[in-house]
Amino acid sequence: MILIVQDTASAALAKLAANVADKRPILKAVGSAIAELAGRAFNDESVRAAPWAPLAPATVAQKLKAGTMTAILKRHGLLWHSFRVGAVTVGSETDASVTVVSDRPYAGYHQTGTARMPARPMLPITTGGQLTLLARRNLLDAAKAVLIAGSQ
Repeated sequence: MILIVQDTASAALAKLAANVADKRPILKAVGSAIAELAGRAFNDESVRAAPWAPLAPATVAQKLKAGTMTAILKRHGLLWHSFRVGAVTVGSETDASVTVVSDRPYAGYHQTGTARMPARPMLPITTGGQLTLLARRNLLDAAKAVLIAGSQ
């Protein structure tokens, strides 16, 4: 599953990085900020793009029987810790991207939901494909930190 996000933050980032020759450190910092928010979403409801539906009683019973965590999306903790920067691509001045990935094949199903399972988005992306306000702030702060560190 691939989610492409072009948000109002994209324009602000482009403006911040306009005079930077190597945009990769900025993009990596932005991707890291998004991955960090995805991890925080498992423990902090305020970070989530939308509230998570509670687990079905049968799912809770199944988790208890298996001796695993009963928290939502935390059976073994593999998904929770799986988000990271996958690729940073810089083509032209207007063609730059960062990819945030999970090595868990079921991550996309939980993010968007299925016919049998409600969406429980951990990535800070709204159903309309926009970054959450918190994500916009965090990634712009991450980009600014890289620019400040590079100017010293």
